[in-house]
Amino acid sequence: NDGQTQVWGLDRRGGEASQLTEIEQGVSAYSWSPDASKLALLIRDPEPENEEEADDKPEPWVIDRLQFKRDSAGYLDRRRTHLYVQDMASGEVTQLTSGDYDDSQAAWSPDSTLLAFSSNRTEEPDANSNRDIWVVSAGSPDAGGTLLQVTTNPGSDSSPAWSPDGDFITYVTVTEPDLIWYATGHLGISPATGGSARVLTLRLDRNVGSPQFAPNGDDIFFILEDSGERHLASIDSSGEGFERVIEGNISLRDFSMNADGDVAALIGDATQPTEVFFGAGRNLHQLTFTNREFLDSRQLAEVENVLFESADGTEIEGFIYKPPGFNENFRYPTLLRIHGGPVSQYDFNFNFDAQLFAANGYVVVMTNPRGSSGYGQDFSRQLWAAWGVKDFEDVMAG
Repeated sequence: NDGQTQVWGLDRRGGEASQLTEIEQGVSAYSWSPDASKLALLIRDPEPENEEEADDKPEPWVIDRLQFKRDSAGYLDRRRTHLYVQDMASGEVTQLTSGDYDDSQAAWSPDSTLLAFSSNRTEEPDANSNRDIWVVSAGSPDAGGTLLQVTTNPGSDSSPAWSPDGDFITYVTVTEPDLIWYATGHLGISPATGGSARVLTLRLDRNVGSPQFAPNGDDIFFILEDSGERHLASIDSSGEGFERVIEGNISLRDFSMNADGDVAALIGDATQPTEVFFGAGRNLHQLTFTNREFLDSRQLAEVENVLFESADGTEIEGFIYKPPGFNENFRYPTLLRIHGGPVSQYDFNFNFDAQLFAANGYVVVMTNPRGSSGYGQDFSRQLWAAWGVKDFEDVMAG
């Protein structure tokens, strides 16, 4: 397949992997249907035939879009990513969506008949940051001619997940799109047939991600980004009963829930890369110890979580990595590591680069200046049209 990415299956009882898809241009994402009879696939449009038949002479890029280039994608042409379904018994692949739009984040309904997905299907997708939640039948015969629009928010709606009874869809929603990437991503819920949508976490003022209904159909679990930490939290469908299910000086990167509501999660901290944990609260325990043997043979940096005031008195949080055997009476070369984004945050996750620098005798200072996420929308938006001012003061104060 010329190195294109395909979906493979592996028998958990052992044996070799078997290839499940044979898509000429490859597969960018997939999802099993709950009844295991179908695969949802995200596939980018193929190159035009005249390009495939061309010789080795480089062809010029022809750009006729408002947006011409994007990080991790390069120059943009008119090839779009659409949703397909593969029948596992016959291998037949059916295209479910089409048009001059990109589709992503396919999520199966509990009965395996419908797929929710996120897509910007406005008149000019390149001119705005909108994305809505749409639903299409898994047996749609018209390549997206019949779609149900679930949300109509002018901001970005993403990461759809169905309730166990299939009546509702929860998702991440941006309610203030004019703030672009400085806007907070909240938890939303809507009837699966469309209609009145509600935002559940406005009072929280923190970014949420990866929402998933609990088996009881009322509670919604999600990843919460907060002040250099990433927790697992939950809230009920009325917007009440907020709870931090797994918390602490940790960075929870992903989670999965079984039919009984038990949680497995990928959790790391400043001294340990992510491992699999099971349970919650006092019953949380570690299942995998992939890096224990290696870490036991190494002396890691001491990581200090610090709070300090910037030039105008604003409290800023950061992390200081100190070389093994650090002596405060000595002077050490110091590296100031500034995160990109600017809307992201350094957190308690294991940082290999900082550990490597510290192991070689450097003190490493990593701060979350204004513009960072994890501290509320006002903290992020202070860089609006003012890059290099407050954020510069913050990192220099560290």
